[in-house]
Amino acid sequence: MKKIQGVFLLVLILLVLAALAAVNTKADAVSHIDNRKLASWDGNVDAYITDRIGFRDEMINFYTVLHDRLFSEMIHPTYQYGKGGNVFFKMGTEEVDTGFLDLFCRYLRSAQDYCLARGCGFLYCLNPSKTTVYKHFLPVGYKYRERFHSLMTERLERYGVHYVDNVAYLQEKAAKEPVFNRQYDAGHWNDLGAFYGTNRMLAEMARTEKGVRLFGFEDFEKGCRLEESLPVSRFEINETVPDFRLKDTVSKAITGEYQGVRLDRSTWFFAVWETGRDSLPDVLFFHGSYYNSRYKFYQDRFHRAAGIHNYHNFLELDYYFNIFHPDYVIVETAEYATNAAYFHKDALQGKKLNKAYAAVKDSIHRELGLSSLDGFRKMDAASLWELTFRVPDSAAFGYLLCQGREYDLSIRNGTASVVLRKQEYDSAASKVALFTR
Repeated sequence: MKKIQGVFLLVLILLVLAALAAVNTKADAVSHIDNRKLASWDGNVDAYITDRIGFRDEMINFYTVLHDRLFSEMIHPTYQYGKGGNVFFKMGTEEVDTGFLDLFCRYLRSAQDYCLARGCGFLYCLNPSKTTVYKHFLPVGYKYRERFHSLMTERLERYGVHYVDNVAYLQEKAAKEPVFNRQYDAGHWNDLGAFYGTNRMLAEMARTEKGVRLFGFEDFEKGCRLEESLPVSRFEINETVPDFRLKDTVSKAITGEYQGVRLDRSTWFFAVWETGRDSLPDVLFFHGSYYNSRYKFYQDRFHRAAGIHNYHNFLELDYYFNIFHPDYVIVETAEYATNAAYFHKDALQGKKLNKAYAAVKDSIHRELGLSSLDGFRKMDAASLWELTFRVPDSAAFGYLLCQGREYDLSIRNGTASVVLRKQEYDSAASKVALFTR
């Protein structure tokens, strides 16, 4: 008996040592099982080892599967069971940061004003979480009051944001058809939900944008596919989910023409399509992660469509506007992703967007040729040029004026920068206009 205990103890020690030897020390490492960045070293040994110990994902998955088989209960860092076997994101306390909502809606209005002043349309789209649409399947004992939705729409109205709200609409659709899957991809609508939600967004655009057309079911091959595990998890399921495939795609991908476009490293998706239909608008679309694989629901509906993963990238609206010169900007978020974890409060508070040049050009300002700029540099960024130069402390905002276009300068700590496509740049036909507040 003592020998057996000794062997067991030795095996246990070897397993612990192996796990410690396999600690993940990579910077910015991400766990695929709970879809988040692992703890960085800040002196907290316990948090660092807990997050980065070797075989962590395998141990979590083994424990999750074992607990499900024995007790029909899901113990998982991301998901949990609701009624009827429905899977939801891990439920927490229903808290709403009203300070964040104020900052976010104020920035939406600022972005809207920025676009409209440049002759560009603007639309914000609020989409529901599965928690809101299928609240009758939430875990027993969990009370959900939908406080976020009422507080958010109240502020959208107060700030005068042009928006479309898909929450009640998809709740209505869900009474007859499954717009979220029962288990697979708990945080995101399925293809049917995306079809309905995107069409409602297109319908709002079509009120002012001639030629924008909604999708019909006939535009897709409607099928199903089998999903055998939850996303970013090895948790086994067996669910058939809707699968829409676009017929007769007229758009072609032209993302390669925009190499060098800067993206926040945590929100990586970026793609551009063109249909050749010149009568349709050029659209810049900041969207959530469920559109990263569902661009089929918008890629064919505009002349040019630039899809960009939202959040920190949307806070650089002027950077993307300089590159794409859109006719229309769409911003879309889901309820669960409209909070300070996705949009940093400090960034929302500090971001200032320029007025349109036409609105200030008659104000006192300085105009300078590129050759007279202090410290002027032109840096190669693939299909783009990044121009930088020093400006006086008194310069609060400014523009690059080049071949009939205006480009907003970004001014930080006495240095101005601007990024534009190489084919649009002509040094001889360019000048800089600098303004004080």
